[in-house]
Formats: sequence, C-alpha cells, structure tokens
Amino acid sequence: MAFRGRRLETATVSEDQGGFVRVLNPGHGWGIASFTSLDELPAMVKRANELSNAVRLDEPIRLADAAAQTADAGEEEIARPLQRRHAGGVERDR
Repeated sequence: MAFRGRRLETATVSEDQGGFVRVLNPGHGWGIASFTSLDELPAMVKRANELSNAVRLDEPIRLADAAAQTADAGEEEIARPLQRRHAGGVERDR
C-alpha cells in the first residue's frame, strides 16, 4: 500500500516466503542466517550451524526454562496494524 498524505495511491497483493534460522550448539555461540526462498532453507540451516560452531565460549549460553512459543501470522494479523494506522484516513476516488 502506498499513501500520499492520507490518500491511498496504490494497493497491490503479493506473497513472499522467507525467514531466519537460529542455531545454538552446546558450548558455542548463536549462528543466525536469513533466507528469502524456502529453497534456501536447508543451506541456511547448515550455514547457521557452521556459524554457531565457529564461536567457542568459556561459559555456555543457558536458555530460560520456558516452553517454546510459536505462531503463524495469517493475512488478517498482518493487515490489522495497517488498518489501524490508516483507519479513517483513506480517501476514495469517487
């Protein structure tokens, strides 16, 4: 979505896939890699693992004792902040 002031100039729909991978090997640091295509995911997991192993720590990183939390963001969850941001401020061509 592109706005000029309060007026909506253009709106397009697209779909992107990607994300980031974090790896923490015991006694090592974090390895992080990002990807913009699911085809890259296996290589980026390998890369994050290599980066983690490249850092040796004297004192290991200890994670908090908490259950992992995951969530999937659907279109509605992504669109909601944009709708709130521009609520009432969109002028329509008549």
